[in-house]
Amino acid sequence: MNKKWVIGGVLGVVGLVVVGLLGLVALGVWADRDMGGSGVDALMDSQALTQRFAELNTRYPFTPPPAGQGLKLDEARLEPYLAVREATLPAYDVLAKESVDFVQKHSAALDRRDSRTLLKAAGASLRMMGKAQAVLATNLDAQRMSPLEFQAITAVLYPPPPPA
Repeated sequence: MNKKWVIGGVLGVVGLVVVGLLGLVALGVWADRDMGGSGVDALMDSQALTQRFAELNTRYPFTPPPAGQGLKLDEARLEPYLAVREATLPAYDVLAKESVDFVQKHSAALDRRDSRTLLKAAGASLRMMGKAQAVLATNLDAQRMSPLEFQAITAVLYPPPPPA
């Protein structure tokens, strides 16, 4: 008699897990549809871009200075940095314009915090940032610069404001 209870309990738990997984899949399909049908694609593109940045860090190694020491800038590295920055700025200008257009088009729904519009905004943000960062990766590779070096130089040239 005890074996029947154990088998029934195990089957009940397995059934609940399967129902839960099916619910998660259905929720994912619903969210992807409301993101404009590209939420999964944008996530996969984001993962590929992360891998591309890691490859650039490996291909063009950069060792930051030890803690407490500043990064010394020389013309040989500053010129490629500025070239990357100048070549990438138009992509971020497009990102800014598309963001403003999206907000203007969907402002009423965003003000209401409509869940479908918020999912569309998330999908649009992922796509737009992915495009801009892909341009950055291409420009970094063209100038033989790692993302780590680019970030380190950016931090020197544009330090964060002091705490208030």
